[in-house]
Amino acid sequence: MEERWLVVSYFTGVDGMAASIHADMRIKELLSRSVEVRVLSSMAAKSDHGLVRRVISLFPSGIRFEVRHVFRKRKRNAVNILLKSLFILLLFPFYALEKIFLRFDPTWSWYLSASREGRKIAREFRPEVVYSTGGPASAHLVAWAVKKASGAKWIAEFQDPILHPTTYRSDPERKHFIRIEDSVAQHADAAVYVTEGARKRARDRVSFKGRTAVIYPGAPSAQAIHTNVPQDNGIIIAHIGTLAGTRNLDAMITGMDLLRERDPDSESLIKVMQYGFTSREVITSSGPAGDRIVFAGRVPHDEALTKMGDAHVLLLIQNADDVSRETIPSKVYEYLLTGKLVLGLVFRNPELTSILRSHGHLSAEIEDPSSIASALMKIVEDFREGKLTEPAGAEPSITLSSSVDRLMELVR
Repeated sequence: MEERWLVVSYFTGVDGMAASIHADMRIKELLSRSVEVRVLSSMAAKSDHGLVRRVISLFPSGIRFEVRHVFRKRKRNAVNILLKSLFILLLFPFYALEKIFLRFDPTWSWYLSASREGRKIAREFRPEVVYSTGGPASAHLVAWAVKKASGAKWIAEFQDPILHPTTYRSDPERKHFIRIEDSVAQHADAAVYVTEGARKRARDRVSFKGRTAVIYPGAPSAQAIHTNVPQDNGIIIAHIGTLAGTRNLDAMITGMDLLRERDPDSESLIKVMQYGFTSREVITSSGPAGDRIVFAGRVPHDEALTKMGDAHVLLLIQNADDVSRETIPSKVYEYLLTGKLVLGLVFRNPELTSILRSHGHLSAEIEDPSSIASALMKIVEDFREGKLTEPAGAEPSITLSSSVDRLMELVR
């Protein structure tokens, strides 16, 4: 068994960020299995007692982005606000100049400095596996540099589709992503995708010399949190996470309105609790729902788990865009472990629908208000029969432990 892993990920230890939570859970699980781990990350990451080596980006957009993250972790006071503002102001002319010539994601230049540091770690640590996971695709270029320097096995994991019209800002950035994907296809020992749809589309674009695999991320089974919630105050449906753009409550509200037409007594039963960032546009568009929706604001990850336990039903909403056809929200795996009934509003994603329904949960097409109303009617009927206080769904087969098992099997 390989015992020394270098994990390359731009985001680690960033609370509430899916890419970071994904990497952090795998690092913790590998450590629990006595794997010796080192982590190469950016200045946006959290320092972790020597485990994490942080490297700052070379170009102004990356420096600016990471400085904002650094100050976000500091106490908010006049001195820190002044220091951050002064630094951003001094950097602005260089940042503006970069943006004139390069319309790239701010994380792009991290690989220039991190590749050098990665080669240094390779000489010191001698990893047997380099595992790049994103977030930002620049992690894969860093991992390639480490592989060339060390000869380690390279596992490249894509949490999100790398090539899609919504993932790049300009044609040069699109070409940059093409080069990254080609590098993975030609040089990685294995490329890992988190959905079959994403793997299929990648294989349609390029030929892989190494293996490809689909490994669902899962979540820690220790966080199963089913609690018996009283039915005295009606049905509490909780959504955990960001609502913005096409991920909004419009379809849910339309479904609730249709439900009311079918069953007028149901109107007073359902309350939707939103925990997480909510854009002003989403709040405004949700106005007609009145007090049926409560915007409770952001909560830390640990507190979010408690909020799941305080609900009868957990609501999952996909963005209504083509990227959603290749992705499964990481929240799904946490939801499955809670013992709560899950209602997924899914955008043209049979893979996600299959996961939910095979585990005994509800899935409705977000473009079909009638199917949403039918799912809500089922929830109301279960509520009236007292079933919402019982653990829901089948025992989840997708856990963090099982996903790391598959990852290590792939390495072997």
